[in-house]
Amino acid sequence: MRLLVLTPLPSPFIEQPLRLLCAQYPEIDLLPVFYCDASHRPSWGEMQWKGLWLNGSGLKRVRELAAYVEEHKPDQVVLGQYNRVESWWLKRYASRNNIPAHVLFLEPLIPSSRPKYQLKLAAFKKFLSGVTSVGCMGRRAFSEYSRIYKGHIFDCPYAFDLKQLLEFDGAERRKGYTTFLYSGRLSAFRDPLLSVRCFAKVKERSTSKVHLIISGRGDLEEALIQEIEKLGLTASVTWMNDFKDWEDIRNLYRHADVLLSLGFYNTWSLTIQEAMAAGMGIVATHTTEAANALLLSEFNGYLVDHDNVDSIVEAMLAYAESSGLATEHGKRSREIVDSVDLDTVSSRIARALNL
Repeated sequence: MRLLVLTPLPSPFIEQPLRLLCAQYPEIDLLPVFYCDASHRPSWGEMQWKGLWLNGSGLKRVRELAAYVEEHKPDQVVLGQYNRVESWWLKRYASRNNIPAHVLFLEPLIPSSRPKYQLKLAAFKKFLSGVTSVGCMGRRAFSEYSRIYKGHIFDCPYAFDLKQLLEFDGAERRKGYTTFLYSGRLSAFRDPLLSVRCFAKVKERSTSKVHLIISGRGDLEEALIQEIEKLGLTASVTWMNDFKDWEDIRNLYRHADVLLSLGFYNTWSLTIQEAMAAGMGIVATHTTEAANALLLSEFNGYLVDHDNVDSIVEAMLAYAESSGLATEHGKRSREIVDSVDLDTVSSRIARALNL
């Protein structure tokens, strides 16, 4: 069975569940096709998943995809993003040739004004019409897409091998300190400035020693540096960005006790799964979809409102003032995160593909 997967990049958290699927079902011939620039994620290093890279204008990419499809004649296809001409062409090809088409690893729509949101929802409804199955991520995605799609819809979050993170034992975490971690793009929607400002309040109020690690690049980097200096936090903040690839980035979690994910929104957030597998405490906003799906507030982390700074600071102080709380929450998270392990996700995909 030839399975063509159209996806932006050779993302490890999409590749790994599909690789496992192929190992479980040797009859699958996986045909990955990528349509984004390889330089889109430089911090990932050299990408290991090999396939066809589409290049040039939209029309040129479609022609290249059409030639590849004609040569390989897939039996089933996985569509890419709804706002890509390549995805619409592949959907039309599948429909005309009676080939099952699926949408996997589908995040909720990015929040926007009501008119713009309704337009996106209408476009998505048209895109999903006639597809065989939809695998989406998080409660908001289920709520959005179940209103406009009545076919087979299932839980299909990003997944990756958790073994390395599950083996972290906390030995490299700074003794006598509670170390908080911000990891991700330094972009407005993730609001890294809020993490720094809340950390400043915690440092001022806590009777224990606290530290902050920041890992990421983005357009707010200079503003973040200035804010750290203004708040007198330079000695209490460590920047960690020297990683050779996506696997190496995980070593961040060896050094921190508590993850901060305090964005305005996040359509998933792999850092939640990573921190859970590493046995860390977590403070995350309700609008971080992975946190909303995997955290039980005050059981294995804290779910907070982005605009309620007091509740964020109180959650952070709870970790700083109780030395064993992050470890306790981390142990519970390690049990819960199994619900999004590779075996679970690949099995769900197998059922969707009717294997």
